[in-house]
Amino acid sequence: WLINPIQLGALVARIIFQPIEEACRGFFSKVLGNMSSKTGTKPSGNDNAALKQASKVLITLLSVQAAFSLILVVFGTAYIPIVLQILLPRQYLATSAPQVLSAWVWYIPVLAFNGGLEAFLSSVATPQDLNRQSRWVSHHVLMMILC
Repeated sequence: WLINPIQLGALVARIIFQPIEEACRGFFSKVLGNMSSKTGTKPSGNDNAALKQASKVLITLLSVQAAFSLILVVFGTAYIPIVLQILLPRQYLATSAPQVLSAWVWYIPVLAFNGGLEAFLSSVATPQDLNRQSRWVSHHVLMMILC
């Protein structure tokens, strides 16, 4: 049985961030999904309240994630070698596993922001917006592969 450090880091990120992302997706869908105003028109009183509530939650979520990310990056980079000495079996300390897991200290904050923002986007975007975004991403992935 071999531990793949990339899968281990991804597992930790999924365990921590998946419930937060799903809760945000449900919240934003509930609060913003019933907005009566169309794009380009002035929001009604209920829509304004929903927008303010969603805005406050999104800003709070991103602020909390930024604070935890700062703590993780500052202390994680300093203490990850010590923690890996304790957690990893000896045979893995001589492999690339410590370097890969050390990189996750920098990658986890990116995943945190991505999850919250993706939950917001998927809750408020129209199918046309999501199709446009999918085409844009596909086009740029193809360009990166070709380059």
